[in-house]
Amino acid sequence: MTNMISKKVFSEFEKLNVESRAKIEEYMDRLLEYNKKINLISRKMKRENLKYLINETLCLNPLISKSPILDAGSGNGLLGVPLAIVNRDKKVVLVESKIKKQIFLYELKINMGLKNIAVQRSDVYHYLRKKQTGEPTMVARGFPNPDILISCLVRGMVEELLIITSKRKLIKIKKGLENIEQKIYNIPFRDDIVILQMENVSRETKRQKL
Repeated sequence: MTNMISKKVFSEFEKLNVESRAKIEEYMDRLLEYNKKINLISRKMKRENLKYLINETLCLNPLISKSPILDAGSGNGLLGVPLAIVNRDKKVVLVESKIKKQIFLYELKINMGLKNIAVQRSDVYHYLRKKQTGEPTMVARGFPNPDILISCLVRGMVEELLIITSKRKLIKIKKGLENIEQKIYNIPFRDDIVILQMENVSRETKRQKL
Protein backbone atom coordinates (compact mmCIF):
# COMPACT_ATOMS: atom_id res chain seq x y z
CA MET A 1 0.00 0.00 0.00
CA THR A 2 1.58 3.27 -1.07
CA ASN A 3 1.93 6.20 1.28
CA MET A 4 0.71 8.54 -1.46
CA ILE A 5 -3.03 7.88 -1.19
CA SER A 6 -5.54 9.97 -3.11
CA LYS A 7 -7.98 11.94 -0.96
CA LYS A 8 -10.92 10.47 -2.87
CA VAL A 9 -10.50 7.16 -1.04
CA PHE A 10 -11.53 8.86 2.21
CA SER A 11 -14.99 9.71 0.87
CA GLU A 12 -16.86 7.55 3.42
CA PHE A 13 -14.90 9.07 6.28
CA GLU A 14 -15.64 12.60 5.07
CA LYS A 15 -19.39 11.88 5.04
CA LEU A 16 -19.41 11.36 8.81
CA ASN A 17 -20.49 14.04 11.25
CA VAL A 18 -17.85 15.96 13.22
CA GLU A 19 -18.32 13.90 16.39
CA SER A 20 -17.89 10.55 14.62
CA ARG A 21 -14.82 11.74 12.73
CA ALA A 22 -13.25 12.97 15.97
CA LYS A 23 -13.95 9.63 17.68
CA ILE A 24 -12.37 7.68 14.83
CA GLU A 25 -9.34 9.97 14.94
CA GLU A 26 -9.09 9.22 18.67
CA TYR A 27 -9.31 5.50 17.96
CA MET A 28 -6.45 5.76 15.47
CA ASP A 29 -4.36 7.68 18.03
CA ARG A 30 -4.91 5.03 20.68
CA LEU A 31 -4.27 2.13 18.29
CA LEU A 32 -1.00 3.60 17.01
CA GLU A 33 0.16 4.40 20.54
CA TYR A 34 -0.73 0.95 21.90
CA ASN A 35 0.96 -0.65 18.90
CA LYS A 36 4.32 0.66 20.16
CA LYS A 37 4.23 -1.90 22.99
CA ILE A 38 1.93 -4.65 21.66
CA ASN A 39 1.92 -5.59 17.99
CA LEU A 40 -1.65 -5.06 16.75
CA ILE A 41 -0.84 -3.80 13.26
CA SER A 42 2.32 -3.61 11.18
CA ARG A 43 4.93 -1.30 12.73
CA LYS A 44 5.29 0.18 9.23
CA MET A 45 1.62 1.18 9.16
CA LYS A 46 1.19 4.94 8.80
CA ARG A 47 -1.81 6.93 9.98
CA GLU A 48 -2.88 7.59 6.40
CA ASN A 49 -2.85 3.85 5.62
CA LEU A 50 -4.87 3.14 8.76
CA LYS A 51 -7.46 5.70 7.74
CA TYR A 52 -7.57 4.03 4.34
CA LEU A 53 -8.54 0.69 5.92
CA ILE A 54 -11.14 2.36 8.13
CA ASN A 55 -12.70 3.92 5.07
CA GLU A 56 -13.09 0.39 3.66
CA THR A 57 -14.84 -0.60 6.90
CA LEU A 58 -17.27 2.29 6.55
CA CYS A 59 -18.33 0.86 3.16
CA LEU A 60 -19.95 -1.98 5.14
CA ASN A 61 -22.24 0.34 7.06
CA PRO A 62 -25.04 0.87 4.50
CA LEU A 63 -25.16 -2.90 3.86
CA ILE A 64 -25.82 -3.85 7.48
CA SER A 65 -29.55 -4.34 7.97
CA LYS A 66 -29.65 -6.02 11.38
CA SER A 67 -28.12 -5.60 14.83
CA PRO A 68 -26.38 -6.50 17.12
CA ILE A 69 -23.25 -6.61 14.97
CA LEU A 70 -20.65 -9.28 15.67
CA ASP A 71 -17.03 -8.61 14.67
CA ALA A 72 -15.47 -12.06 14.18
CA GLY A 73 -11.82 -12.20 15.23
CA SER A 74 -11.82 -8.50 16.03
CA GLY A 75 -8.07 -8.22 16.71
CA ASN A 76 -7.28 -4.50 16.56
CA GLY A 77 -10.93 -3.52 16.13
CA LEU A 78 -10.59 -2.09 12.63
CA LEU A 79 -14.05 -3.36 11.72
CA GLY A 80 -16.04 -3.32 14.93
CA VAL A 81 -14.82 -0.10 16.51
CA PRO A 82 -15.57 2.27 13.59
CA LEU A 83 -18.95 0.57 13.10
CA ALA A 84 -19.71 1.07 16.81
CA ILE A 85 -18.72 4.73 16.59
CA VAL A 86 -21.04 5.47 13.66
CA ASN A 87 -23.88 3.34 15.08
CA ARG A 88 -24.10 4.44 18.70
CA ASP A 89 -27.64 3.04 18.94
CA LYS A 90 -26.53 -0.48 17.96
CA LYS A 91 -24.71 -3.04 20.06
CA VAL A 92 -21.40 -4.24 18.59
CA VAL A 93 -19.77 -7.42 19.95
CA LEU A 94 -16.00 -7.72 19.50
CA VAL A 95 -14.99 -11.40 19.68
CA GLU A 96 -11.26 -12.04 20.02
CA SER A 97 -9.50 -15.18 21.26
CA LYS A 98 -6.03 -13.71 21.92
CA ILE A 99 -5.80 -12.19 25.38
CA LYS A 100 -3.39 -9.34 24.50
CA LYS A 101 -5.72 -8.10 21.78
CA GLN A 102 -8.79 -8.64 23.96
CA ILE A 103 -7.22 -6.48 26.69
CA PHE A 104 -6.59 -3.70 24.15
CA LEU A 105 -10.21 -3.83 22.98
CA TYR A 106 -11.56 -3.75 26.52
CA GLU A 107 -9.34 -0.80 27.53
CA LEU A 108 -10.38 0.99 24.34
CA LYS A 109 -14.06 0.49 25.15
CA ILE A 110 -13.58 1.95 28.66
CA ASN A 111 -11.24 4.80 27.76
CA MET A 112 -13.32 5.95 24.79
CA GLY A 113 -16.66 5.55 26.54
CA LEU A 114 -18.04 3.24 23.87
CA LYS A 115 -20.95 1.86 25.88
CA ASN A 116 -22.46 0.06 22.89
CA ILE A 117 -19.42 -2.24 22.61
CA ALA A 118 -19.16 -5.63 24.32
CA VAL A 119 -15.82 -7.46 24.31
CA GLN A 120 -15.77 -11.28 24.43
CA ARG A 121 -12.65 -13.42 24.75
CA SER A 122 -13.50 -16.48 22.66
CA ASP A 123 -13.33 -17.87 19.17
CA VAL A 124 -16.39 -16.92 17.19
CA TYR A 125 -17.83 -20.43 16.77
CA HIS A 126 -17.76 -21.28 20.47
CA TYR A 127 -19.11 -17.86 21.39
CA LEU A 128 -22.12 -18.34 19.12
CA ARG A 129 -22.70 -21.93 20.26
CA LYS A 130 -23.17 -20.70 23.83
CA LYS A 131 -25.81 -18.15 22.85
CA GLN A 132 -29.50 -18.98 22.74
CA THR A 133 -30.46 -16.47 20.08
CA GLY A 134 -27.30 -16.04 17.99
CA GLU A 135 -26.43 -12.67 16.44
CA PRO A 136 -28.21 -11.11 13.46
CA THR A 137 -25.14 -9.69 11.65
CA MET A 138 -21.53 -10.87 11.50
CA VAL A 139 -18.68 -8.97 9.83
CA ALA A 140 -15.15 -10.16 9.14
CA ARG A 141 -11.96 -9.33 7.32
CA GLY A 142 -8.85 -11.45 6.93
CA PHE A 143 -10.45 -14.33 8.83
CA PRO A 144 -8.14 -17.37 8.41
CA ASN A 145 -10.93 -19.87 7.72
CA PRO A 146 -14.08 -18.41 6.09
CA ASP A 147 -15.69 -21.88 6.16
CA ILE A 148 -16.14 -21.45 9.93
CA LEU A 149 -18.06 -18.22 9.35
CA ILE A 150 -20.18 -19.78 6.62
CA SER A 151 -20.93 -22.73 8.92
CA CYS A 152 -22.25 -20.27 11.53
CA LEU A 153 -24.50 -18.78 8.85
CA VAL A 154 -25.76 -22.14 7.58
CA ARG A 155 -26.51 -23.31 11.14
CA GLY A 156 -28.58 -20.19 11.80
CA MET A 157 -26.16 -18.78 14.39
CA VAL A 158 -26.18 -15.54 12.40
CA GLU A 159 -28.63 -14.19 9.84
CA GLU A 160 -26.28 -12.27 7.59
CA LEU A 161 -22.53 -12.32 6.99
CA LEU A 162 -20.42 -9.60 5.38
CA ILE A 163 -16.79 -10.30 4.51
CA ILE A 164 -14.24 -7.84 3.13
CA THR A 165 -11.98 -9.98 0.97
CA SER A 166 -9.77 -9.95 -2.10
CA LYS A 167 -11.09 -11.08 -5.45
CA ARG A 168 -8.43 -13.78 -5.42
CA LYS A 169 -9.64 -15.23 -2.11
CA LEU A 170 -13.26 -14.86 -3.16
CA ILE A 171 -13.06 -17.92 -5.38
CA LYS A 172 -11.95 -20.04 -2.40
CA ILE A 173 -15.08 -19.21 -0.40
CA LYS A 174 -17.85 -21.75 -0.81
CA LYS A 175 -20.55 -20.78 -3.29
CA GLY A 176 -23.93 -22.13 -4.31
CA LEU A 177 -24.92 -23.19 -0.81
CA GLU A 178 -28.60 -24.03 -0.39
CA ASN A 179 -30.64 -21.20 1.11
CA ILE A 180 -27.71 -18.78 1.02
CA GLU A 181 -28.22 -15.59 -0.95
CA GLN A 182 -24.98 -13.95 -2.06
CA LYS A 183 -24.18 -10.48 -3.33
CA ILE A 184 -20.84 -8.94 -4.21
CA TYR A 185 -20.19 -5.22 -3.85
CA ASN A 186 -17.20 -3.39 -5.23
CA ILE A 187 -15.36 -0.93 -3.02
CA PRO A 188 -15.23 2.20 -5.24
CA PHE A 189 -11.58 3.07 -4.58
CA ARG A 190 -10.24 -0.51 -4.69
CA ASP A 191 -9.78 -2.74 -7.72
CA ASP A 192 -8.75 -5.86 -5.79
CA ILE A 193 -11.03 -5.80 -2.71
CA VAL A 194 -14.77 -6.53 -2.58
CA ILE A 195 -17.51 -7.04 -0.01
CA LEU A 196 -19.25 -10.42 -0.06
CA GLN A 197 -22.68 -10.34 1.57
CA MET A 198 -24.42 -13.62 2.40
CA GLU A 199 -27.81 -14.13 3.96
CA ASN A 200 -29.45 -17.30 5.26
CA VAL A 201 -32.86 -17.27 3.58
CA SER A 202 -35.48 -19.96 4.08
CA ARG A 203 -37.14 -21.64 1.13
CA GLU A 204 -40.43 -20.00 2.09
CA THR A 205 -38.79 -16.56 2.03
CA LYS A 206 -37.29 -17.34 -1.35
CA ARG A 207 -40.73 -18.27 -2.75
CA GLN A 208 -42.17 -15.00 -1.42
CA LYS A 209 -39.46 -13.01 -3.24
CA LEU A 210 -40.20 -14.71 -6.56
